[in-house]
Amino acid sequence: MAYWMQSTEKTIHLSGLYSFLYHEHDNTYYLRGEDHNFWEMVYVDKGEISVVSGRNAFTLSQGEIVFHKPNEFHAHSSTSKEGHCMIVTSFETSSSAMQFFEDKVFSLNEIQKKLLLRYKNEMQNAFSKTYEINKNITRTPISDPVSFQAAMSYLELFLIELLRNNNQNRRSMLNEKSAHENMETALVTSIKAYLRKNIYGNVNLDTICSKFNVSRTYLYETFHKATKQSVMSYYMDLKLTEAKRLIRSNEMNFSQIAEALGYTSLHNFSRSFKTQTGMSPSEYAKK
Repeated sequence: MAYWMQSTEKTIHLSGLYSFLYHEHDNTYYLRGEDHNFWEMVYVDKGEISVVSGRNAFTLSQGEIVFHKPNEFHAHSSTSKEGHCMIVTSFETSSSAMQFFEDKVFSLNEIQKKLLLRYKNEMQNAFSKTYEINKNITRTPISDPVSFQAAMSYLELFLIELLRNNNQNRRSMLNEKSAHENMETALVTSIKAYLRKNIYGNVNLDTICSKFNVSRTYLYETFHKATKQSVMSYYMDLKLTEAKRLIRSNEMNFSQIAEALGYTSLHNFSRSFKTQTGMSPSEYAKK
């Protein structure tokens, strides 16, 4: 008897993986942007994020996923709401079928969510949970090769499932405003949230520039354009507003308030307070 074999042709084949992370961020999260020569997939598991992808800017909500094609500039940031959770994974593929995923946002159905969850669980098994803290997983030893192979299979199956349901649960990216404007708005919103979160502390410009990966010049120009203030002036206003509230509550004396808000001394607190309000803390308390 003659045997005939049907050769295997994969519509989607992943040749390698660069990263996998399950991010949990508060409303100060801001990624200024990057591009690389491989695919990246971003899924929002909880909350929502602002996304810039190429020249498009839009909101990605819970249960939605977007794909950044190779060499496409992209950036993410929290919205003004509560924090969010998202899965970010990047991979290598030369499959022409991947063109289907360009410039689209998908809303996952239950089957697709389960496949993505299985991929996540197998990745956790493959790297013994180190994927949560290691962005470049290729530098992390694989503790379970079988789980890693299963993870890649689930990821391919997930992409195939999206491809098969190509007329359902997808929308084109909406160019709600220019990418540049969206990035500036996201940056200012994230910085404001970060300053509010650290009102009982002592944040400086270098800390802000480092956290948000921006230069001092870009930080000043962008923040001043949106608020008509410098970052540190805005931060001082936040502190003084909180100082007024604490004085009115009569729960702490002036020295305690100064220390709590990160001033180096009562004298510096009093001087700053008078400069901004035109009266000393004691005068404000009497008034």
